[in-house]
Order: sequence, then C-alpha cells, then structure tokens
Amino acid sequence: MTNSRHSTKAAAVVSLRSDAEVDAKAKEIQSFDALLAEYATIAASWLSGVPDEKAGALNTRGDDLLWQIIRTPAPMPRQIDDKLELLRELIKTEWRDCRTDALLESIRHDVEGMA
Repeated sequence: MTNSRHSTKAAAVVSLRSDAEVDAKAKEIQSFDALLAEYATIAASWLSGVPDEKAGALNTRGDDLLWQIIRTPAPMPRQIDDKLELLRELIKTEWRDCRTDALLESIRHDVEGMA
C-alpha cells in the first residue's frame, strides 16, 4: 500500500517568478555584463598601446561606459564586486569629476537594494 503523500514521483517545482520576470532579469544581467566587458576591453587596449588618432575616441567611449556602469544598478552580487574593482582602479588615478564618489554611492545603493 502506498501513501500518496510520499509518492516516489518527483514533484514539479513551482517557480516564484514568472517566465517574463526571469527573462527580464537575465537580460538585465547580460546588459550589465556587456557594459563591463566593453569597459574591460577598452582598459586592456590602453595597456597594449593606442595610436594617437584613436586615443580621443577611445577615452570618450571609456568614460561613457564608466558612467553607464555607475548609473546602472548591479543586478547580481558579483557585479557589486565588479564595481568595487572599478572603484579600486579609480582610486589609483586622480580624476577630478567625482566619478569615484559617484561609483561609491552607486555601490551603496546596490548593496541596499540586495538587502
């Protein structure tokens, strides 16, 4: 005699999020990762040397990406770590446009949002 409450068949797991919510979160994560990847690519190109005729455009794009990263909430805890790494790198420089303060504030908001 089998007890129906203890059936050997695996029960279906009910998701607490709709498919649309899961898809939206995945897109948010991918978008944030794409910003970080492009920023890292630009940072790496500076290490390998940039021709003078490309330096201005590359610098402008890097600055634009950094401000996008600052303004975009980190969708996952690992992206907060990525922002902290950017902050560590910025602290080593002498920017005068408040980007370090803005990034620190962005991280604070991310951490509050994860709590």
